[in-house]
Amino acid sequence: MGLGKHLIKTGIFATGSAFLLNEGIDRLAAIRGLLNKDGGMYYRWDNTEVFYTKAGEGSPLILLHDLRPDSCGYEWDRVAEALSETHTVYTVDLPGCGRSQKPGVQYTAYYYLLFLKSFIADVVKEPASVLASGASCCFAVLAAADEDGGVASLTLVNPPSPAQLSRTPDKKDKLFWQLLAVPVLGTFSYNMLCNFTAIKEDLEKDFSDEANCSKEMIDTFYEASHAGSSSGKFLYASRRGGYLNLPVDRALDALTVPVKVILGEESSSRQSAEAFYAAHVREDGLSVVKKTKTFPHLEQPAEFLKCL
Repeated sequence: MGLGKHLIKTGIFATGSAFLLNEGIDRLAAIRGLLNKDGGMYYRWDNTEVFYTKAGEGSPLILLHDLRPDSCGYEWDRVAEALSETHTVYTVDLPGCGRSQKPGVQYTAYYYLLFLKSFIADVVKEPASVLASGASCCFAVLAAADEDGGVASLTLVNPPSPAQLSRTPDKKDKLFWQLLAVPVLGTFSYNMLCNFTAIKEDLEKDFSDEANCSKEMIDTFYEASHAGSSSGKFLYASRRGGYLNLPVDRALDALTVPVKVILGEESSSRQSAEAFYAAHVREDGLSVVKKTKTFPHLEQPAEFLKCL
């Protein structure tokens, strides 16, 4: 009996300590307030408040960032203003990311497909061009292939390779998602996995030249990963477990809208992605931005804009 009480007290103490540490991490991550909400709006979709900004005049263009727990609309900061000179630009913090709410769901390509179609129908209210990055390319392709998707043209930035898209969740992935979903202790585990050093090192690897990865950029990505009481853990587990993946071969074959693909010259998946997507776009629709990796639009914005 004495041992049982001791274990209970130890468990309560450990949980309480983890809760306090989680609170401290969230507050420290947001201390600089880099995720500015000024001028932004919220679109309520599926009981989730989704943050977006609208700027410029012209044909509508939706900017979709990559799907990582540290992702948000900031990814487009170095090109959004230039694009707004000729377009009405909608820069979205996708559900589960940045300034948007982060519901505790398993995030899938189909989930985001439904969001994009609803956003175009309810907010943009006319067919829109879509510029998608990384894992967002998957559901953007699905929307463009859907006659009712509302996508007028599509540009994919470093889309996943066929091998990446074919990976599906196994038992270990499902167990990992369930463990991370546990209140307090699951959140604490996420905070350890996505600590500042881990975010910094991963982000620096995404650049051809680390000098192009500024401190403000790192701080912003870190803040995004812990906004919303570190509920980015659900997207983290979904991405790591392959829940966002879905083969897009048939959807690409079904496309009738103009499509472009932009790749970072030094992207880890460039060769396999280039070979795959070259078969689905016109010869002049595939571009490579030199001296870039994952984020050509952040690393070489002027050269990136020339590809559009």
